[in-house]
Amino acid sequence: MSDESTHASLDCSLFTGPVPADVLAAVQSIEAQAFDSQYCTAATLLQTCGRRLIVARRGADAIVGYLLYAQTSLAVQVEKVAVPSAFKRQGVGSAMMSCLAHSAGRRVIRLHVEKTNVAALALYTNARFTSTATRSDYYGPGEDAFVMEKEVTDQH
Repeated sequence: MSDESTHASLDCSLFTGPVPADVLAAVQSIEAQAFDSQYCTAATLLQTCGRRLIVARRGADAIVGYLLYAQTSLAVQVEKVAVPSAFKRQGVGSAMMSCLAHSAGRRVIRLHVEKTNVAALALYTNARFTSTATRSDYYGPGEDAFVMEKEVTDQH
């Protein structure tokens, strides 16, 4: 199932069921560029019950980012967000955050972000997330994470 939403010149698609092979291949390519460690890949997470995928497209076919999340009746947990370096600072992350907020309904959205990830912190702060806790060594020894939350209270 796919739901289209527009932000600037980007289109975001939401997948709540099986992800087409070409979309999954694009996500895996972005993931390989964005993350050093592949211990828990997007493909693995998508096979787990309840995972949903938002992809951002520029033009008809070019996938320029993805956001992977789990949703329950009360909350949304963002698992992964990735944008290739060639498309950073072009509104891709903001477009996906807008799509997520629109599709989340009246739920709390939570995520973890490395304390030193300045770009991600700026994205989430601009999307009106607030830091609610710190998790020591979340990403490994000495790699702490902020827990950030946003309560979505209305539909747009």
